[in-house]
Amino acid sequence: MHTFIGLLAFLVTATNIRAMESPSSVTDLGSNSILAGVTLRETEDLLVEEYESIELATEVSYLEAQAIRPRGYFQSQGSDLSGETVSGFDPGLVSPPTSLVNAVRVQTEFAETTDTIEVKTRNDIIEHIVEDGENIGSIARLYDIQTATVLQANNLNARSLIRPGQKLVIPPVDGLIYTVKSGDTLNKISNTYKSDVDKILAMNGLGSASSLSIGQKLILPDGKVPPPPPQARKVITTNLSQVFTPSPAASSSSSRLLWPTSARRITQYYKYGHAGLDIAGPVGTPIYAADGGVVMTSGWNSGGYGYMILIDHGNGLYTRYGHSSRLLVQKGDRVNRGDVISLMGSTGRSTGPHLHFEVLVGGIYSRVNPLDYIK
Repeated sequence: MHTFIGLLAFLVTATNIRAMESPSSVTDLGSNSILAGVTLRETEDLLVEEYESIELATEVSYLEAQAIRPRGYFQSQGSDLSGETVSGFDPGLVSPPTSLVNAVRVQTEFAETTDTIEVKTRNDIIEHIVEDGENIGSIARLYDIQTATVLQANNLNARSLIRPGQKLVIPPVDGLIYTVKSGDTLNKISNTYKSDVDKILAMNGLGSASSLSIGQKLILPDGKVPPPPPQARKVITTNLSQVFTPSPAASSSSSRLLWPTSARRITQYYKYGHAGLDIAGPVGTPIYAADGGVVMTSGWNSGGYGYMILIDHGNGLYTRYGHSSRLLVQKGDRVNRGDVISLMGSTGRSTGPHLHFEVLVGGIYSRVNPLDYIK
């Protein structure tokens, strides 16, 4: 134990003697000692890392006269890390990032110049060549006009397609482009297209309203295409009877009677107790005069025929048409063979729409089988 204490005292004395002989080595004194090599190896590495780095703190103020104002301080092995500025510090040794300086400078110059930019108003019509990816809407926004203005100036509609390389006419303002015609006056054009006369004069550089020439193109600010005039209604007049009257049946020079309707289905034949021929069909089916003659009766029959017509064909030949829904002739009318005289129905004593057709020979009560007289 006494030996170790003596050795330690010797080492301390030797160290003090070296320090007196070489003051410049004070800084490295701790690192060269044997004790430091035993106990402070990890601390030495940490001190070396701190000594080799210089911390730079930069504040940027946008409210001062300068765009950037750096304030820096060192943190070295000998400082107390309080942020105190190292004496003899040269601000020129610390340079702020160049990109940040440039960014702020550009922003400052832009802010100073935007207030003095003057936008020149265009008064002439120009051409625009369509590029890839453009459409009518994007082109209109490019020139700060409405899409409808571009469409109208180029005779296009909302469904029109444009292609790269196509030339489009671009008016300077929203409105219309109008070509002056014979007889036009500025007031007439203004009233028709709802554009102000003074604006037209100013936009087109006209000295007066009389400075117009045929074929001249005018820009009509805020002009609108007038709506087309309303079309006159076409009134078609016709005889009401022609609307409901079908075409007559084909006439024939035959002496035999014509089939009296367009329907063909016989539901009941001539027989005892049924002195006629029943022909069924839809309500409204046309009924024809079996031959030419004079209408003796046309009206309601209370004996069961309903609406009935009786025609005198001459030479003692008559025909009767019963159960009609509508009568188209009157008593005393002269009819021709095949004329439509009524429409099929189910009036009177009837179980369904049909024509009850009778043929009478020698008097109005002598009924015969119609099939013997029909072709």
